[in-house]
Amino acid sequence: MIVSALGILRRLPGLRMTRPWNLLDQSTIDRYSFAAVRKPVTDIQHDIKQSKPFRSKAEEAAVSLMRTADLVRRSVARVVEPQGITTQQYNVLRILRGAGERGLPTLDIAERMIEETPGITRLIDRLEAKKLVSRERCPTDRRQVFCRITTEGLALLDRLDEPVRDADANALATLSKKDLTSLVVLLDKTRHLLTASLTAERIDLRTINRRKP
Repeated sequence: MIVSALGILRRLPGLRMTRPWNLLDQSTIDRYSFAAVRKPVTDIQHDIKQSKPFRSKAEEAAVSLMRTADLVRRSVARVVEPQGITTQQYNVLRILRGAGERGLPTLDIAERMIEETPGITRLIDRLEAKKLVSRERCPTDRRQVFCRITTEGLALLDRLDEPVRDADANALATLSKKDLTSLVVLLDKTRHLLTASLTAERIDLRTINRRKP
């Protein structure tokens, strides 16, 4: 153990040889050998100022993914928020533009949102107040409310299209086309598994609630 550690110890900064190497005690060898071979702090640990290593690669990847997603969202927010809307409101406008003149029911919009939004009705209330969205009850089913993007809403998206494209490109500028393709594949695999798992949990909860007396 002592012989194998001497090469490591000679390269350690701050350790002065105050006695012959062959007289170093085992506790000193163990202490400095551990310092030399311990795992380096990863980028995500450094970013969130976490001193302890992650318990698993899955945990490290999940934290890194959430941190990165937040940074991408903030880069887009810097573009859209000066126009008086949030990133979620921008998402609604994009969805309604894609739906065309027919529009979409409120619940359909909620299902297409990038981020799950429990308060979708309040979100659309604010867009309607800004005259970016209009609503109309379905003539054949009064329980359904169809939402449509207005001319003002389309004009706002037209102004934002290029700046948002630039923000997306800048956020992922360090990745090559091959990297981006691989990233999309990995994210798709992860998202599909999570979607299936969460859907199964919701079905189980509904089944349990129906069986309650």
